[in-house]
Amino acid sequence: MQFAKKIPIVFMLFTCICVTSADKENCLDVRDDEVFEGQVDALVRRVRMPRAQVGLCEELKQDLQRHFRRLWPDCKLEVFGSIPKGLALVTSDIDLYVHIPDVKDTPGNLVRIAADILKIDDSYKIIGTFPDNEVPLLKLRHEPTGQPVDVVFSHFNLKTENELIKYLFYADHRTLKLMVVIKHWTNMHQIAVPPFMPGVSWSLMVIFYLQQINIFPPINELQKDTPPEMLENWNVAFEQHFKYIYPSENNDSLYKLLGGFFSYYADFDFENNMISIFLGSPVKRELFKKIETVPDVFDLYKYNVKNNLSDPINNLDAHFCIQRPFMHNCNIAKDDAELAIKIKKHLKEATNIYKVTTREEFLPTLLSINL
Repeated sequence: MQFAKKIPIVFMLFTCICVTSADKENCLDVRDDEVFEGQVDALVRRVRMPRAQVGLCEELKQDLQRHFRRLWPDCKLEVFGSIPKGLALVTSDIDLYVHIPDVKDTPGNLVRIAADILKIDDSYKIIGTFPDNEVPLLKLRHEPTGQPVDVVFSHFNLKTENELIKYLFYADHRTLKLMVVIKHWTNMHQIAVPPFMPGVSWSLMVIFYLQQINIFPPINELQKDTPPEMLENWNVAFEQHFKYIYPSENNDSLYKLLGGFFSYYADFDFENNMISIFLGSPVKRELFKKIETVPDVFDLYKYNVKNNLSDPINNLDAHFCIQRPFMHNCNIAKDDAELAIKIKKHLKEATNIYKVTTREEFLPTLLSINL
């Protein structure tokens, strides 16, 4: 019993030695990181979509499916986007994908038909139809709740890309919080603007940055030893146990990751490089101008283009070029010079805030600056 009473005293002496030695700065850093992470946790609780709103998503999915099945009895609606990834904010749309087996119409025509179906229901207001988008889109608002809803019709299954992003974000405990902060920041400054710079483009940028610092492997590495799963001539398979195959030794704090994200893209050569999470490193855009110069790692892209199974990559000369992870002929960003300038300006401003503020000041300052 006497020995047991002395243990706290020994522990107190050890603690005092630590904080009065050369480790003092590290101890202070740990405390500052804890303060920063507490701020992030508070922000996440405030801005993430509450459980009741997430529950509404399922109700609207079932209601819209009931409407559409009057014309397409075998159709099925699936939720994709930010909600299943855990990234939905209070202000987020509900994203629904409509799968119609053996449909003859083009996705663009399906958008027009769906809008006509919903005109008889006063519960839904048609905000806009976008049949000519790369992913044709019907934008709605559910009038009783005010909830915005995006309904997409596409032959390419967006579910696989959504599953990949969700898997990566949940593979590292820091990533989901990092993405929620960045998403709130982009929404606050109105720089996540579909179709020019949709929210998923920022998700891919976060993944790409984390690949540069060896937290995530390139997607092509996740496909090497996995049997192909072909969907519309693209391989959508990926290894789902990469943490055991490609362990990361990166232990950077959330504070450092957030500041590092802004710093990396503030200096990124957007004009000449394409962001490719498939390769996991920047790709010179000029290499995709001729099929002969496309890197061999994109062998499926080369095969598809040479055999007229897919078009060459779109919007290669846009201000931002962000390649989809599976569908390599798609730049998810569209050209908008004014938005590109605005994004670069905010990235540089965020980097400057990171450099001149303390850990405790960084997040409040970052989210209070309006340019």
